[in-house]
Amino acid sequence: NEHLLPQQKPPLLPALLEAGQWGGQWGTVLFGLPGQKEPSPTGPPTGPVTGPVTQATAAFLAESEAIIQAALEKNEIVLEGPAELLALNIYDARCLKGYLTSTYFIMVREGEEEKMLPGNFILKMRDEKTIETVYRW
Repeated sequence: NEHLLPQQKPPLLPALLEAGQWGGQWGTVLFGLPGQKEPSPTGPPTGPVTGPVTQATAAFLAESEAIIQAALEKNEIVLEGPAELLALNIYDARCLKGYLTSTYFIMVREGEEEKMLPGNFILKMRDEKTIETVYRW
C-alpha cells in the first residue's frame, strides 16, 4: 500500500503552506479536527472547519492509524520491554493512541546496554519514556 511508504511526505505541510496558515499573521499553525470550529483572528469560531488543512489533518491521522494497524497485524516483534526510549527519528515521527512511529532507526536502553536499531518501527509505549513493545514496520 502506498500509504505505508516511509519516504512519502505527509500532506499536512503542503496544505498548511497552500492555506497560508503557516506563520503569517497568527505566528502559529492554526487548524482544527473534523467537527471543531474554525479559529478566527477577528472573533469567535464561525463554523465547522472543512478547508485543506482540516482535510490534510484527517488524512494524516487516518494514514497514521493505517501504518500502526498494518504493523500490528504483521506482528513482527523486534523488542519486548520494558526498555527506555533514548532517541527516534523526530522528523517524521507520529504519535497516536499510545503508539509512536519512527523511520530509519530507534535508540533504546535495555538494562545497562544502549542499542541503535536500524529500520522502521512502531513503538507501543507504557509511558512517555518506557517502551512496552517494538514492532517492525
